[in-house]
Amino acid sequence: MERHTYAPELNTLHYADDTEVRVPNCTTIDEALRYVKNSQAKMTQHERLELRQKNCGSFEYRLIDAWYAADNINKKALEQAFKNTAFDLT
Repeated sequence: MERHTYAPELNTLHYADDTEVRVPNCTTIDEALRYVKNSQAKMTQHERLELRQKNCGSFEYRLIDAWYAADNINKKALEQAFKNTAFDLT
C-alpha cells in the first residue's frame, strides 16, 4: 500500500498482479480492502467489466467487448450463457 502523508486522497492499494486502486484517506490495508469492497458494490456493471478487462485473458477480453457491442437482448443472452462460470458477466 502506498500512503501519502500530505495528500491522503492519493493513497493507493497495489495488488500482486500489478493492478492498483486509489483508496483515498485509507491508512491500513484492512481499511483499504473494505473501501475497495464497498466501492465495487456500488459500481455499475459497465464499470466492473471495464475494470476486469484491464487484467484478463484474450477470450474474456473479447467476450466483454462483445457484451459492450451487443444490444440489450443479446447482452442478456451473453449473461445467461456464461452465468456461474469463470466468465460470468453479471
